[in-house]
Amino acid sequence: MRRVLRARQQLFMEGDAQTHVYLVKAGAVCLYRMLRNGRRQVVGFKLPGEFIALGSEQRYRCCAESIGATELRSFQTVVFHAAAALNSRFMLRLYEAVASDLARTQEQAVSVGQRGADGSVAAFLLSVAGRSLPSDGFGTLSLPMSRADIADYLGLSLETVSRVFTGFKRLGFITLRGRRGVRLVDRAALRAIADAGGDTGSPPRLLN
Repeated sequence: MRRVLRARQQLFMEGDAQTHVYLVKAGAVCLYRMLRNGRRQVVGFKLPGEFIALGSEQRYRCCAESIGATELRSFQTVVFHAAAALNSRFMLRLYEAVASDLARTQEQAVSVGQRGADGSVAAFLLSVAGRSLPSDGFGTLSLPMSRADIADYLGLSLETVSRVFTGFKRLGFITLRGRRGVRLVDRAALRAIADAGGDTGSPPRLLN
C-alpha cells in the first residue's frame, strides 16, 4: 500500500504494535529514541530503497518520523515475512539490508564512542555518500537530514556539527550548496580523518 507523509510527520512511535514493514520510495525517514534526560538520540536514517522494521519484534523499538515529504510502501508484517520465506532472492536482499543496518550501527558506535567531532562528521559524510541520495550530476549530494538531525545522530551539538562543516569547506575537503547540498571534494582526506579519529580536542559528547 502506498503511503505519503508530509515533512516531520510521525510514522510510528516506540512501543507501538509492529504491524507493518515499510519501504522508502522517495524522501527520507529519521529513526530515533527519546532518552531519560529528554534528549533525542537519532539511531538511523532510512533513504530510498531501504526497508524499515524488518525484524520480527512485537513492538517497534524506536520512533520513526519523515524528514521531508516522503513516499513509502507499507506491507503487513505477517504477509511480508511469509512472502519473503518463499523467495530466496528476496530473502537474500533482506539479509543484505539487515547486514547494512548492522554495519551502520557499528560505525555509529565507533563515532560516538571513539572519534572526535571531525572524525565523526567525516565518517558520516562518507557513509551517506555511498547510499541512494539524489545528486545534481556534478557529485553534489542533497542531504535530506538537517544539521540538527546529524548532531543528534552523532551525539554532538548543532554548533559543533556546523563548525566542522565550515572547517571542511575552508580546507577544501567539501563544497556546500545551500542548506543541504554537499560535494565531497577530497574523499581521501575525509577517510584519513575518519580512520584517525579526528580532532582529539572536540567538545564532550552529549550522551554521557
